[in-house]
Amino acid sequence: MKLITLLFTLPLIVACTASTTGNPSPATLETLYGYRWQGNILFVDVVSHGCTKTEDFSLDWPDPDRLIIKRVQPDRCRKAAKITTLNFETDRRSGQLIQIINPVQATRIKSFAH
Repeated sequence: MKLITLLFTLPLIVACTASTTGNPSPATLETLYGYRWQGNILFVDVVSHGCTKTEDFSLDWPDPDRLIIKRVQPDRCRKAAKITTLNFETDRRSGQLIQIINPVQATRIKSFAH
């Protein structure tokens, strides 16, 4: 019986270990709903349920020109989801070419009546 249990649980353990090593997949990265640079400040739009703060994220630079924005603290609030803008002070400038690895999701833009 122990052998059968081991045979069924071993693939799950290996799969979980494999998924936490190496480069993060787009499915595990925080989705961004927009970003912009102003000087050395990076503004990032993310989903918040009411408790998201800049301190809940970290900037990971695997290369000097590549950026991964990681959520290190989950938003445990239960309010309706909304897009909120966070700002990060960096040592990079807005004129530098930087690839952001996170997936970016377009948001709907309301049309304006003329």
